[in-house]
Amino acid sequence: MGSYRRHRILITTTRIWFRRITISYKFKIIDK
Repeated sequence: MGSYRRHRILITTTRIWFRRITISYKFKIIDK
């Protein structure tokens, strides 16, 4: 169960990072 919880946290963190990267990328495109 501990490993499952750790895996779930990793997925959530990666999802948040992916969202941040996409938002920053869109903002950069708008800047140009």
